[in-house]
Amino acid sequence: MLISFQVLFMNCRITRIIIVKAVIHLFAVMNVPAFDPGDYEEWAGLSFEVQRNMDGDVYGFAFQSGVWLVGTPLFGEVSGGWLSNDMRDGNYSSIGFTLRIMPRTDIAPFIGAGGTYQSLLSGRSRGEDINRESSGSYWGGHVDGGLRVWFGEARHFLQALYRHTWTDSSGDLDYSLVAAAYGRMF
Repeated sequence: MLISFQVLFMNCRITRIIIVKAVIHLFAVMNVPAFDPGDYEEWAGLSFEVQRNMDGDVYGFAFQSGVWLVGTPLFGEVSGGWLSNDMRDGNYSSIGFTLRIMPRTDIAPFIGAGGTYQSLLSGRSRGEDINRESSGSYWGGHVDGGLRVWFGEARHFLQALYRHTWTDSSGDLDYSLVAAAYGRMF
């Protein structure tokens, strides 16, 4: 009898649908509050950034979106963009995340740290005389510091920063960038 009940329960599609509906109804009746990111995050706008190192062998651009943790100076930023790195002889798509400490004032100095992944789009990735460390996609960790200035009733901002990036290969391929960005709250 027990075996036949288990077979019926496991093989009966209608029984599984009824159980799923009962579980959904149970959570609805229990009045479990839904997770609302708005309770914890405050949107900080979108920006476009132009980047270049002092020697001119690393340059690119990025689109960024940021959020503050509600009631704190903690700021997170996700970015995606394009980077040309002549030290590695390649063009890369870039995706990254940065955490910063940045006050919510009209003139806001900041410091931060994060990581990026650079995926090779074109360049020297294969060949006979290529140093494996200087070709292909790579990971990087970075620290940055700069200044963000809000204007236009805090709807627009300009930002300048200095960033140093450590790559996952030898220290000879690490680099520093300066960047300027324009952003806006929508």
